Amino acid sequence: MKGWKGDTVKAALEGFIVNFRRGPKTQKADELIVEIPEVNSRAKASPLIGRKVLLKLSEEKTIVGKVVSTHGGKGRLRVRLRKGLPGQLLTTRVRIV
Repeated sequence: MKGWKGDTVKAALEGFIVNFRRGPKTQKADELIVEIPEVNSRAKASPLIGRKVLLKLSEEKTIVGKVVSTHGGKGRLRVRLRKGLPGQLLTTRVRIV
C-alpha cells in the first residue's frame, strides 16, 4: 500500500501496557513499558522507534505518545506520553501507528 509521496504505509500494531518505567525508588507516570505479542526480540522492536502510540480512553479522549526506545531483550518498547496515566490503565490495549 502506498502513502504520501510513494512512502510505504506501515500497518498499525496492537499492544498492551505492561508497567510504568520505574527504578528502585521511583516511578514515572508518563513513561510506559509496552509489549506487542508479535514482537519478541530487540531486532524486531527497534524499527518501531519513533512511531506514535494511541491510547483511546473514550470516544472523544485519546492520549498520544511516542516510542522512544526498546526495553530489554524481549522486544518490549519504552513509550513516553504527553500526559501521565493513572495506575488503573495498566494492561490496557494501545495502538502503534
